Amino acid sequence: MAILLKFEKIREDGQEVEYAFGHAGETMDRRIVVEKATQEAWPPDGKDDSILLRVYRKILQFYQSEGRWPSQGSYAA
Repeated sequence: MAILLKFEKIREDGQEVEYAFGHAGETMDRRIVVEKATQEAWPPDGKDDSILLRVYRKILQFYQSEGRWPSQGSYAA
């Protein structure tokens, strides 16, 4: 089964960056917050699952490669 996830930055300040994410074609109703200083992430809704982990890894991969937080992106598997 194929997985296609989308994410979009909804907030960024000096300490954190927050993204909305979800399955492509559906409402992006999940959130992930990344602390810039430590690059640790958490879900505000407390739902820590494999979908969140996949999105987090993609966001972090972009940040480490480009030196900036992505405005949007996707994960496909």
